[in-house]
Amino acid sequence: MGRRKLNSVQFSEEHIVRGTPVRIISPESMVGLRGTTVNVHMHTPAMKALGEPIYSVLDNSRRLIGHSRNISLESASMAVDARELKKHLESPTGAKTRNTFVRGIVGPNMRGGNPLKIRPGSMTDPETGEDVSANLGRVNLGKKGARYKR
Repeated sequence: MGRRKLNSVQFSEEHIVRGTPVRIISPESMVGLRGTTVNVHMHTPAMKALGEPIYSVLDNSRRLIGHSRNISLESASMAVDARELKKHLESPTGAKTRNTFVRGIVGPNMRGGNPLKIRPGSMTDPETGEDVSANLGRVNLGKKGARYKR
């Protein structure tokens, strides 16, 4: 699909976390993003501050589009920012970095699926221990964490 205008995204709410706005993409704008390739990762400070999972949604150049409590991605795979992963692995404190993303095409909400454990540089099925990073299929990131369906 061609590039879509992302500057028309509307937000349903805004919170300030660590002095930075966390803007939740409205349901209508999320529908408008369907068919768009995005990179998604957990926004840990927002999750801690708001008491629920919050995901950062970034475009292909990793510019922030907005945030979501629930997003489903089709043709999903793991994307790694090698420089940020190296920083994380070399940090004596294990400092958090934006290093591991779920990359995919925004699609309709997915029901069910298997749990997905996302760690720096890896994505595994916690029940089987299998590395599923290259063959995720569809992924839903929501209130119950990450789930995938092949």
